[in-house]
Amino acid sequence: MHKGGYAILRQRYNEQKKVIWKAYLGTDGEPIPINAKDVYYQVGYEYDEAGNIASERYYDADGEPMARGDGAFSVGYTYDADGKRQETIRYDADGNRID
Repeated sequence: MHKGGYAILRQRYNEQKKVIWKAYLGTDGEPIPINAKDVYYQVGYEYDEAGNIASERYYDADGEPMARGDGAFSVGYTYDADGKRQETIRYDADGNRID
């Protein structure tokens, strides 16, 4: 058992060998919450042309879209020319910005 509380970490990668999906599993092979605060089970990633994480999407144990504890179904990120994260934008289930 990993100190993070999971037994298995499953990940998928894109052609650039960047993680595009991950799920943490218990000893029984079933998904367990990734983040105790937000209680999502799986997360998918998309990247911008510079290789920065452009967005994250959250999923329940069955792989269905779900909201984190703050109501965001997805989060987008913007970066400056040096690749430093400048903004985090939260979105609802319909893709509308949450302020």
